Amino acid sequence: QIQPTSRFKFLADLWYTTLTQEIFQATAGLDPQNLGHSIREGYDIEARYFVRQDNQGQASIFVNYTQIRATLTDQSPVAYVPNVPAYIVKIGSDADVPLGGENSPHRAGGQLYVEFIGKKNLTEDGMITTNPYQRISGRLFYGHQSGWTGFVDMIWYPSDRLSETAINFGNPINATPADIFVNPQAPFALMVGASYRFKTGG
Repeated sequence: QIQPTSRFKFLADLWYTTLTQEIFQATAGLDPQNLGHSIREGYDIEARYFVRQDNQGQASIFVNYTQIRATLTDQSPVAYVPNVPAYIVKIGSDADVPLGGENSPHRAGGQLYVEFIGKKNLTEDGMITTNPYQRISGRLFYGHQSGWTGFVDMIWYPSDRLSETAINFGNPINATPADIFVNPQAPFALMVGASYRFKTGG
């Protein structure tokens, strides 16, 4: 972690994990499958600049990148763990600030970001994959110190709406495009809601 100034933050890490039993479930309702031993390796990088940062609130812009490689080690030649994206890039901004002064009981903020999601292998041999796609997500909220919060969430798919949920119903190695079924996402979704946080002792 590198913090050259109070407003700029840079994070980076490498990771390597192993599983003795990689459990895969193509979709809800289908039986889980034990794919055997697996390895996941990759790295994460994030840069964030704080437009505002104090005890009362903050606002920032950020970009982060995750590179992922997930393989099954009990098979030769190389075999891939299905449905793991090759990379994820996220660019956006977030904020949480008081309204009407630092002692105000009112708060507002939210986040807005675009994700670039890389291809996912739908077969263990990597011969059939999804396409890279983009997803734009956002949230606006208003909160009161009494515990009430109101919010508006939105998701927009500006291009490919088929790659988010793609399921291989065929052989994990020798599947054909006819074995791949997709669940198209709505081009735009909006959700409005409210929540209440109960006070606890302590």
